[in-house]
Amino acid sequence: MSSVVPTSFRNMSSYITTLILEGNGLQGKFPEDVFHFPYLQKFHLAIFLRESGQEQELELKSLEILDLSHSNLRRPTPVSLGNLTQLEYLDLPHNNLSGPIPWSVFNLTQVQFLDFSKNKLEGSLPSQVSGLSQLSILLLDHNFLSGRVPTWLFSLPSLVKLMLNNNKLEQLSLSDNALSSFTSASNANYSLPNLVSLELSSCSISEFPNFVRNLEGLTYLDLSNNRIHVLEEDMFLKLKSLKTLFLHNSPLSVSDNINLSVVLPHLDTLWLSSCNITEFSNFLTMQESLTYLDISDNSIQ
Repeated sequence: MSSVVPTSFRNMSSYITTLILEGNGLQGKFPEDVFHFPYLQKFHLAIFLRESGQEQELELKSLEILDLSHSNLRRPTPVSLGNLTQLEYLDLPHNNLSGPIPWSVFNLTQVQFLDFSKNKLEGSLPSQVSGLSQLSILLLDHNFLSGRVPTWLFSLPSLVKLMLNNNKLEQLSLSDNALSSFTSASNANYSLPNLVSLELSSCSISEFPNFVRNLEGLTYLDLSNNRIHVLEEDMFLKLKSLKTLFLHNSPLSVSDNINLSVVLPHLDTLWLSSCNITEFSNFLTMQESLTYLDISDNSIQ
C-alpha cells in the first residue's frame, strides 16, 4: 500500500483539470490542497479513502465529474456536495455512506447523473426541489430511505431512469404519467417491501402491472382512469393486506371474469364505477370485509 505525501499536489493547483487516482491502493491522510483546486473538473478516487476517516469541505467550484464509487466511505454524506455548482456527474455507489442525502444535492442545476445506490442512507427525500432540470439518471436503490416518494421525481423534464427499489419507502404516487412499460410482459421486478400506498391513476396502463403483484404489504392501490380491461386471479394472490382498491373509469368487463374467486380478507373499499359492468361476479360477492362499494354508472341488470 502506498502512502499519500501531503505535499504531493501542492504546486499543481494552477493547471490540473483532471485527476484520476483509482486502483493505486493509496492510504493515509489525503492532501487538503486537492479539495481546493480551482480548475479541477474531473476527479476519480475509487478505492482510496478506505482507512483515512477523513472529512473534507468540498470547494471545487469548477468540478464537473466526481467519482467516489467503491471507496468504502464510512461517514455521513458530505453536506458540501451542494457546493459543487458545476457538477454534472456524481457517482457514489457501493460505499458505506450513512445518514440523510444532503438536500442541497437536489438543488444542483447542472447535474445529469446521480448515483447513491448501495449505501446505508436513511431519512426521507425532500418534498420540493429547485434544481435537477438536467438530471437524466437517478439511482437511489439499496438504501434505507423511508417515507413518501415525492411527486417531483416524476415531473423532472430530462429523467429517463429512476431506481428506488430495496428501500423502506411507504407511499408512491405515479399518477398522471404515460407508463407504457407497465405491462404483463415487462420483466421489471421492483423490490419495495415496505410500500403500503401506490397511486397509478391516469397512466394509460392497459394491463395490470407485473411488479404490483408482489407488493405484499400494499394496503392502498389506485389504478383508476386507465385502460385495464381484464381482472385475473393471480393479480391479487399476494395482495392480502389490501384495504382500498380503485378501478373506476376503466373499460373492465367483470362478467368476462366470472370465475374470479380471489378473496381479499381486508378489503373494505372498492370503487368500480363506470367500468362497463353488466352483472355481479364472484369477485364482488366474495369480499366479506367490504363496507363501501361503488358500482355506479354501469349496466347491471
